[in-house]
Amino acid sequence: MGTNPHCIEAVKLFESDNPLFGNVEKRFIPMFTPEQVAEMVTDLGAIMGVEFDPESRIKLFQDFGGHPFLTRYACSYIARVAASRPAMVDRTLYAKGVNEYTTESDSYVESVVGLLKEQYPDEHLMLEFMGQGDHKSFDAYAVQDPNLLEHLYGYGVLKKGVEKSFFNIGIVERYFSKIVKPTKFVGSEDRLAEISKRRNLLERDVRRQIQTVLKVHFSKAKRREQLLAKLSEPRRQQLAGEDFESILADGASPLYFDELKSIILGFWDKFENSLEMSRSEFEYHMDVINRTRNDAHAKDVDDRAFEKVRVSFGELGDRF
Repeated sequence: MGTNPHCIEAVKLFESDNPLFGNVEKRFIPMFTPEQVAEMVTDLGAIMGVEFDPESRIKLFQDFGGHPFLTRYACSYIARVAASRPAMVDRTLYAKGVNEYTTESDSYVESVVGLLKEQYPDEHLMLEFMGQGDHKSFDAYAVQDPNLLEHLYGYGVLKKGVEKSFFNIGIVERYFSKIVKPTKFVGSEDRLAEISKRRNLLERDVRRQIQTVLKVHFSKAKRREQLLAKLSEPRRQQLAGEDFESILADGASPLYFDELKSIILGFWDKFENSLEMSRSEFEYHMDVINRTRNDAHAKDVDDRAFEKVRVSFGELGDRF
């Protein structure tokens, strides 16, 4: 993301006055223009037998903001999915290659924003706020120290809009939108709201997965019987009048979260391959989430419990 201007911004270096401070002009390496992106991919593509049509060249600039490193790797993924050479990259081939790139792009983005995280933690935090849509916190930092925005604009991560700043690079925006808000900035009410929302979403996805797996392995006549067999006798009696679909219905299922866990554990041999985790790992994460039902009891969630339940949501959310 350009060179590091820290050496000319620090007032002191190794407890001595910095002779460069205030005496050297700061310059950031600019992003490529649309014309430069087109020139780069035309020259490199010719060597590889790949030609990008005008629409694809424009899309490369729009999606990657003119960042040479990220653009070059995007082009390599696009070239990789081309079935034969020479190849003409149109919108269909572009979409296929970029889709594969974005699923693996986090490591590339981390290499780009790594400098900010290590030496400019405030700027990195501002990007986390921006990714979460927390413009209030972002603006508070920007007002406190205008140099923070100067770095983000200078590196080309953000651009200044008419009313507010915005991400200049699509996959960088996607990367930061997936980062959860730092625990220390999440208040009690927001913690409870986040836990409730994520558990409700997870419950829905788990029910759908159970429904799909049981439909694959059991006939229509046996699904309900097999499902109820994994519940306690009192619950089987309570659900006696419910059919298979209503027991697992979206938004109206009578099953408890812990019962979903029991059903999957009862049919573990049918779920383990798709979940790609051990039985004990699955049980642990389900228990962590089920124990952290503070929103149902109006209790606060301390930092340690909040971090733990976030990890469990993340682990299970990736598998359902």
